[in-house]
Amino acid sequence: MSKALGWVVLAMVATPLFGQVAGPGEIVCPVDGYRVRAASLESSDQAGGMDSDGCMHDLRGDTLAEALIVCPRCNYAAPRREFAAPLKDDQKRRLLAALAGSPYRGVDDGWTDIPGWERYRLAAKCAAALGNEAEEANYTRLAAWSARVEASKPATAAYSSPVRFIAPLGGRINELMSTWGVEDVAREIEEKIAATKKPEEQNRLRLYLAMMCERGGFAAKRDQTVAALEGSIGADASMRAAVDLFKRLVAIDADFQKKLVVMLGKTSGKTEDRMDRATRSYLLADTLRRLGRNAGAVDEYRAARRLLSEPTQLRNYTDHFLSMLAPGEALPTPEPEKPVELTPLGPETKPPVPPVAPGKK
Repeated sequence: MSKALGWVVLAMVATPLFGQVAGPGEIVCPVDGYRVRAASLESSDQAGGMDSDGCMHDLRGDTLAEALIVCPRCNYAAPRREFAAPLKDDQKRRLLAALAGSPYRGVDDGWTDIPGWERYRLAAKCAAALGNEAEEANYTRLAAWSARVEASKPATAAYSSPVRFIAPLGGRINELMSTWGVEDVAREIEEKIAATKKPEEQNRLRLYLAMMCERGGFAAKRDQTVAALEGSIGADASMRAAVDLFKRLVAIDADFQKKLVVMLGKTSGKTEDRMDRATRSYLLADTLRRLGRNAGAVDEYRAARRLLSEPTQLRNYTDHFLSMLAPGEALPTPEPEKPVELTPLGPETKPPVPPVAPGKK
């Protein structure tokens, strides 16, 4: 499966310095020679569960962008394992031209002064400047995830602590680990809203519900919930600020999703790998659904379903959303796998040599 379609963000280890001189805990930027502070990377806890497009949530909030190093002076951004790799002069020129308009050039600290989604936006610009479309799409997807994780952090923390069930193999799994869990939690919050008579508690729960709808990709219900919340806030300044922040982060998520739709559309059908094409169609479908473009989403879910001949989690998710968006419609029948072509044995083909037992000649 291509890098652009990976379901899990792998932990990125620090890159060797390739002979460049740097102080302890520093990495030399290969673009402008600036010594960048390489802060320590903590392991992702992933305890906040996973969304239907593979976005993992940490209880600490947005930790996705810790995997990137960003030069605070020129804003070159790349994963730790790749950051210090030497670049050719023409590559440096293209990168500096692409980053010339960045508002984060010259910040004091590339770790604390640049939001996570902006770090991935910079990484996407760098990938585009270097002609790597797959990485550009990957970083755009991670930028959207970064904003979503931060937008839904309070609700994720509130509903991730209790362990809801035991996995078949004995592992303790949080209910938010699947899209069905997110939907179950949303229904639970709705029941609590109906049961309470306290306006402040209702507003708090409505905000949590909107956050779960953001995680689940239910844009219409999210927006309806926010509208109801805004109508009942009154003079509660802290809640007003929380709602405004949530709306800003949702808009950032949607902006990256729109860019991702265009990128995935350009690469559709360009790979011969069946699972790769199915995953791309599913990711495109799920992104369209999150943007409220359900008709296009259904078409892409169908395309993914026709390529998924074996029962997998990806096919389960595909069936789930097809049943939700096109109720009563028969699920598409998977296309038959192409038979493996074997090279026929000819008269010159030598038989395989049997293995020799140890100690014998």
